[in-house]
This record gives sequence, structure tokens and C-alpha cells, in this order.
Amino acid sequence: MSKKSIRFFNDREVRAVWDEEHSKWWFSATDIVRAINDEEDYVKAGGGYTELVGKGEPKNLIPWDKLADFFNKNLK
Repeated sequence: MSKKSIRFFNDREVRAVWDEEHSKWWFSATDIVRAINDEEDYVKAGGGYTELVGKGEPKNLIPWDKLADFFNKNLK
């Protein structure tokens, strides 16, 4: 069974899901991009999502470790 959660980043809601099978939290990449860029528009935030996970990614969820790697490389 998975758990759904709302987290907050920069006072913005970020959707998260706990994957029991893999013991990982998955976060909505679009929500993260919107929070970081203080973006209201989901369509504009989607462009940042494509940059984050690459083209052809089937879902709007990424594992925490991949997200952390992205921040470590791009926010220094």
C-alpha cells in the first residue's frame, strides 16, 4: 500500500507518494519546479520538469535520490 502526502517547500504544496515496495518517497517534479521558480503556471513549470528528468519520462514522479543529485549539480 502506498501513502500519499502533501509536503511544503518554499510555502508551496509538493505532492509525494511513499512506495512500499521500493521503500522510497516519490515527489511531483512539476510541484518542485514550481516551488523553486515561484511559478504559478503548470505549463511553464513543465519545461523545468523536462530539464530535470529528461524527455520521454512517462510519469510526473521522480525518486528523491535523483532529485537530490540534480540539486547538487545545479544549485552550487
